[in-house]
Amino acid sequence: MRASAVIFVLVLGFALPVFGQPQAHRGQCLKLTNQIARYERDVQWARERDNQLWEQSTLDHLSRLETRREKLCPEYAKSNPFEAVGALVAQAAKLAASYFLMGGL
Repeated sequence: MRASAVIFVLVLGFALPVFGQPQAHRGQCLKLTNQIARYERDVQWARERDNQLWEQSTLDHLSRLETRREKLCPEYAKSNPFEAVGALVAQAAKLAASYFLMGGL
């Protein structure tokens, strides 16, 4: 009985710090990452259309999103894991639109 109590206290002592750490905000991190990818795409569109006001306001909003994500999800601070996927989807959408519109774009 005494040995099991000691083992329980030891396990509890090692487990509490692990369980006491705040959980990552995975859903919010993914949402912010998707928003960042979208606004990076919008910056490119603004540049293509030579709309400096749209580009600047989008860059400002992008900066705010990146700052929020860096605070909430420090593991995402270095790179955007969805950037390549977003570019691939955008390219596929462009190709599909030109295919279905018979080269109208």
